[in-house]
Amino acid sequence: APLGTQHTLPAARPAPRNTTRGIFDPPNRVAMPKQVIKDEAIKEAVVGSQYLAGTGETTHFDHHQVLQESDDLIRALFFSIVKETTGTEFFQSLKEVYDLSEKFHESQAQSDFDALTTKLGSLTNEETMMLASAFSNVLNLHNVSEHVASAMEERHARLDDIPRGPAKTTNGAIKGLVAKGISKEAIYKAITEQEVDLVLTAHPTQALRRSMLKNFGTVRQKLLDLQRARLSGYERAELLDDMASAIQAAWRTDEIRRTPPKPQDEMRAGLSYFNETIFEGLPKFARRIDSALINQGLPRIPME
Repeated sequence: APLGTQHTLPAARPAPRNTTRGIFDPPNRVAMPKQVIKDEAIKEAVVGSQYLAGTGETTHFDHHQVLQESDDLIRALFFSIVKETTGTEFFQSLKEVYDLSEKFHESQAQSDFDALTTKLGSLTNEETMMLASAFSNVLNLHNVSEHVASAMEERHARLDDIPRGPAKTTNGAIKGLVAKGISKEAIYKAITEQEVDLVLTAHPTQALRRSMLKNFGTVRQKLLDLQRARLSGYERAELLDDMASAIQAAWRTDEIRRTPPKPQDEMRAGLSYFNETIFEGLPKFARRIDSALINQGLPRIPME
């Protein structure tokens, strides 16, 4: 569906279950075997993975493989949730459209495009709206996979596991300026004398609801935890369960606001960035600037 298209999700979705344990069903709070993962697609995405099996971080890194494995896992979780919440019939339609889309993307053949068109044309209005919602979630989850792959790449670059590209860190940027012949005093003066003004804007067709952002943020963090730590079978199942809960919450949330936001609503949404981003991120960023300046023999940025 085009950006900004308004569609109403059907009210016939089953009521939320109290838990998503049906996917993993861990019997006791003890270290559990790999067989704790019941869904075969999820099991294949985790157990056969190089980065998501819970075996811990190594010095090897492949951006494309991390992206592919993350995509495979969260898509398998999402498809499992869709099947559980909507039933087999809609799930089969979703899977068929996805497979036909993937086939046409790879072949670019007219026959494959015609098959996809025929399938889409056979859907009811209700199924089309649910399909649009499902693919919206798939695309948002793919964005999460890209964020995770980029975060892991930056981490491995900082650990010198892979060659460093263009400077993406505060320390790297300052070192790069010094290497270009800019004096340290000029760099320090530019940092300490600059003024930063916050401008909060929102675009109705691009802004995600706060609840959606929180859910996708949870999925992102759990994916990172799954790749970095050495986990027991139960710990891994817990992370997957948390991811499934966040994905299910996003799937059950209407992506579109049904009433235009008032100025007060936009103000509250803007202020949320102070609590959730600025208050947490700004002190970390300031400490990193201090560390980068100290590495160049310069004083910390002044408190005022």
